[in-house]
Amino acid sequence: MKLFALLLGWILAWGVCGNVGRSAIPDHALLVSPSEEYSVQVSQSGGAHTFSENLFILHHGAIVAHYPFEGELVSAYWSPSEKYLAINNHSGTSGWWLWIVRLKDGHLVRAGQKSAAADYDRYSDYQCLPDLFDSVEARRKIGAVYSGYSSDQMRLGYTTIGYGWQKGDLLLVHHRLVFDRMVSGDGSIIQVLEKFKVGMSGITRVQGSVSVRKTKLNDEEKEMPAELKSLFD
Repeated sequence: MKLFALLLGWILAWGVCGNVGRSAIPDHALLVSPSEEYSVQVSQSGGAHTFSENLFILHHGAIVAHYPFEGELVSAYWSPSEKYLAINNHSGTSGWWLWIVRLKDGHLVRAGQKSAAADYDRYSDYQCLPDLFDSVEARRKIGAVYSGYSSDQMRLGYTTIGYGWQKGDLLLVHHRLVFDRMVSGDGSIIQVLEKFKVGMSGITRVQGSVSVRKTKLNDEEKEMPAELKSLFD
């Protein structure tokens, strides 16, 4: 029931979108990197009687950047080089948001560009991550499992969640695609796995890394990478 409720929430509330925790990380928790050099914290700002939250990036305890933050910090992953942190953020009806933080200065990394300035607003940036459908490889492999995808619609877009890193600052990502006719027809969705290269020039797609699978909605968790399953435990 817990999985079904969360999956239903993903459909109704769609985002564009070191492992810490298997569920929502407690508010105001301080997350510390393996070397203890960096940390992040979600804290209230503007006084005790406001609901405003900020995501703070700290280096040896000193704040290097902070950003408006909404909802829950669900999971976070430190890159092996400890240059970057990937954060999965879920915010009510606005859905899922993947943040990629460059730790040395706290800047947010964007697709194909240098890191954004410190006043960056993640929630207004819908082009932050590489668009899945800009990839010829992704379109070909999605078409192989669902030939009607180009004439179908995803009413609320698709979600993107990070679930770990590989050496070389390669971020593992999971895309969840719910096409309207597909899900209402045979109850299936599409899961796409791929890798993003994160670096000084921004976020780029790793060619040849795309894997596509069509799954029944009720069997979705069974087909997920083990690290993603931990979000539902």
